[in-house]
Amino acid sequence: MKARWKLVACALLAWASAWAQAQTPAEPRYVISKADEVDRACLARLLALVPDGNGALDPIRLEQFKQHLRTCGWPGLPSAGRQGVDAAGQLLLRSSADSAFQEQVIDLVQERVGIDIDAFGYAWLNDTIQVQHGRPQQFGTLIAAEGGTLGLSPKPERTPRFWRDFLGLPPVEEWLAGLQAALDAGGSLDAAVLSPPLAMGAYRPLTEPELRRRVGRMVNRDQDLRGEAIAAMRQGDEERRKALDRQIERIDAENRASLRDIFDRHGFPTPEMIGRDGVSSVFLLVQHADDDPVFQAHALALAEPLMQRRDLSRQQYAMLADRVLLARDQPQLYGTQYKVEQGKVAVLPLTDPENVDARRARMAMGTLASYLDTVARQLGATVESTGSGN
Repeated sequence: MKARWKLVACALLAWASAWAQAQTPAEPRYVISKADEVDRACLARLLALVPDGNGALDPIRLEQFKQHLRTCGWPGLPSAGRQGVDAAGQLLLRSSADSAFQEQVIDLVQERVGIDIDAFGYAWLNDTIQVQHGRPQQFGTLIAAEGGTLGLSPKPERTPRFWRDFLGLPPVEEWLAGLQAALDAGGSLDAAVLSPPLAMGAYRPLTEPELRRRVGRMVNRDQDLRGEAIAAMRQGDEERRKALDRQIERIDAENRASLRDIFDRHGFPTPEMIGRDGVSSVFLLVQHADDDPVFQAHALALAEPLMQRRDLSRQQYAMLADRVLLARDQPQLYGTQYKVEQGKVAVLPLTDPENVDARRARMAMGTLASYLDTVARQLGATVESTGSGN
């Protein structure tokens, strides 16, 4: 799954690359319907496309579905109600003959999570599409019972901590334990778990859509430059990398001034204002304000209530907490910050390294060793062995 809000940054490569905002095409083929009331003609055509049975759409019906989305847009609750949104989800699920189409539309739909798309329903749809094409599930929503014990099926390559945390879903272990307890008590798994609805029960439009667009412009500019800098580093083009670093410093300063204005006007933006991905983008920009650790500490305090109620990724919060500690010449707690020297990745000073993985687990993160391995692979480097628990 590609995502629509870019979050890749040199200091965040280990977790953010998969929730990276795709560049918006110059002429997007598919868009969200902007209708603010039910479009009965579009709804009728959409429902007529849903065939009997559960098989994949035939080529003619698949093309008709694509044409419908080009004409009417992806349905929202205002334009099609729950029936229309769920029907579109079923049609997308059954469009398995065209994986690229499914990916493009699932990317489009994710920006509606929390507005009229249910987080678990979205995660289940995404996981099912991934598995259709032999790829691992990302959110850990597909389950099966073996010998009376529930587990993820198919088993993902790694525990989907980040993805579930990002959407505000409970940790997979906690979720499975609740389901298992219900089964052990004589209950059964209902349709809301095995095949959940995609549509939310009520429409919750963003309260600050212009602010979301503003943040989107800021993070696009931030990530475009950082992406170029990473490419220059990989290519060994030191002169270009230094020139890009100077541009990044200028953009970071401009974004920091904009963030001050945003915080003064709105506080730390919430998902209700700009969406969960928008909140994460604001947090990413804050993490790039290293020249002003006092500002970062202020932002961390503003963001703590969001993290506590799972409106903000705990992993992102942990990353900024580590940055703030290091800026105060104190060792970090979670080992999210590192340095790269002579092709080797090394974690920066870390308190109580023997227990770092327990702290990371509480923040929905994997082990420090796996994190550093991922960073090293993405940077074409190796992990420095320090013997300090990392």
